Amino acid sequence: MDRLKIALKSEKQKTGAYPAPGDAFQLINSGAANVAAYQGFFNEKVANNEITKYPTDPETGTHYPYSTTKNRQAFQLATVVEDADPWKAYVEGDYKSVAMNVLPSLMLAMNGPAGSQVEIADGVVTAGSAGSDNRKKFILHGGTANLPYDANGNPVANSTLSFVEILSASGATKTGSARFRTCLEIKEGGAFIGSGEYQVLTESGTVENMLCTGTTFDGACGSANGVPATSVPTSNFCSVGNATAVSGTGGWTWDCVGSDGGSTAHCSADLVSYVVSGSFGTNASGATVSVCGGSVIADSFGNFSKNTVLY
Repeated sequence: MDRLKIALKSEKQKTGAYPAPGDAFQLINSGAANVAAYQGFFNEKVANNEITKYPTDPETGTHYPYSTTKNRQAFQLATVVEDADPWKAYVEGDYKSVAMNVLPSLMLAMNGPAGSQVEIADGVVTAGSAGSDNRKKFILHGGTANLPYDANGNPVANSTLSFVEILSASGATKTGSARFRTCLEIKEGGAFIGSGEYQVLTESGTVENMLCTGTTFDGACGSANGVPATSVPTSNFCSVGNATAVSGTGGWTWDCVGSDGGSTAHCSADLVSYVVSGSFGTNASGATVSVCGGSVIADSFGNFSKNTVLY
């Protein structure tokens, strides 16, 4: 496995992407247009300049399953731990899921056929492929329910555990990565794999689930919107979308522009204001005082008040 990983990383350094799996089929999320990953084998059809003889499992003669993300920037290789009882899946690679409930790994316990599409979205059937059934076949490192192959070289798919039970099974591990803050960042980072729940970073550094749908993203104001300030805001303009330049000299406005036809959000922040008040005494009705550049007339009790701003 180490030699295979070296070969894959070398190819990525030279070409900018991992090579496509051999005899690959597509994992799709909610329809044929939403390709999430490619799964196949590390066989003679995988382009590389490091290995001339493509290794197979010494016990079964099986080529090792190999998968990549849609943009081929992350990969997984799989084999089995045959001296364990029961056998365990052994999955290596640099894939880190940003949507654990959509694509916890790049491996399903199934083989193609090559060029076909396999639906993974819950409740969705695409060309006879049922996502509710297929998502129960994800292979996780250390898991025993789903295996890349058995002693005869055939994948072993669980028939009793649910998707949630597969993810929480004892010994099974999965790797996540909340490295984006918004749905737009997920898309621009090449990690969007169709509608679903993604793990994102909040402004406070915590991780939360965010529903990202479709490929159109509407602009949305950030935390600076609606918060009075003493000077022009400099950050937190948009939670989704690209911020325009800030306009205004005391009270400010900006827009958050969506992408791919998404709407634009209009945002603003007022200048902080203060109430200045006082009294001339009971016999000072009608008296005037200058407050922050303006005159204020006292009421019949000699009191005055003005809502003003500080510069």
